[in-house]
Amino acid sequence: MSDLKVLCDGNFKNGLPLNDLIRMVKFNHPDVIFLPYDNSRADVILSIDGFPNNFNSDIRKVIYMGSLNKFNENLTISHRRNDEYLQNIDHVFFNSNYYKNIMCSKYKFKKCSVLYPFGGIPADDNLQPVEHREPITGTLHFVSMAKWYKRIYKRINQVVKLYDDYIIREYPDSYLHIIGSGKETFTKSEGRVIYYKKDFHCLEYIDIMKKSHIHIIPTPFDTGPKTLNESLHYRVPFICSDNCAGKEYIDILGSCGISIGTDKFIKDYDSYSHYRPVERSKFYNREINYEKYFIAVKEILNNFNKYTSWKWNDKLNYKKQSDDLYNILKG
Repeated sequence: MSDLKVLCDGNFKNGLPLNDLIRMVKFNHPDVIFLPYDNSRADVILSIDGFPNNFNSDIRKVIYMGSLNKFNENLTISHRRNDEYLQNIDHVFFNSNYYKNIMCSKYKFKKCSVLYPFGGIPADDNLQPVEHREPITGTLHFVSMAKWYKRIYKRINQVVKLYDDYIIREYPDSYLHIIGSGKETFTKSEGRVIYYKKDFHCLEYIDIMKKSHIHIIPTPFDTGPKTLNESLHYRVPFICSDNCAGKEYIDILGSCGISIGTDKFIKDYDSYSHYRPVERSKFYNREINYEKYFIAVKEILNNFNKYTSWKWNDKLNYKKQSDDLYNILKG
């Protein structure tokens, strides 16, 4: 039985990064106690974006880099000396090497590592990944998911254009599911494109993922994204840009998806800063190479078994991930 107590500087709401980290630990270490920050006695504090300027504690600190922008705000606004702030954090972990390389090109951390998050969503309480996909028969289902209502730069319009101008012409018996499209509390359809509300952690979401054949997300920049972990969980091949962790998953697991050079590659903090803020129109209005994405669609559909028969390994194994995070917290 573990006697580890963890203070959490954040919200326990389902779907938020902090709660996902708690689920990771409890997967193989159910006795760990997580407490909201209230000056209680504990062994360690876990945060997703950084610590407030007035936070003063002798508790050993661990941080998860949940948001690059918010972490930068903590360093540049709340703290007078970045090096002193960072030295108070004993371990930083990132959700991809892509993210780690960007941050480590600017900041020096006492200790840092990469820990890939789980792919199961809160509605899927047993956290049992799909291990086998049947061959394609009948209707094709494409999916694209993101918080489009506040992250339009992830190019929802380009995904719909790819489907309308290329995919549906070749595969007329198909549907495109757009998840997280807006603040509506209902589902709406426009032809064979179906839009779903933003908060979509429910059983209907699981049904869509289990029947989907390809996940398309041409985001210009994302340190993860988590939606690709969910694709892996449901064994849905993905097509993404290379400015995210997608290429890493392919390198680790093999043919689980295809990454495409969609924008100038962001290799370090300087190149990231050049393109900030990513929300500006130069990103979400820019056309993608639709032909390349369509070729990738046909490649996956023509070789569906190849892109769904990869094997989990230690870097993306739920028990190993749970143990790694527990060991970071335990110290």
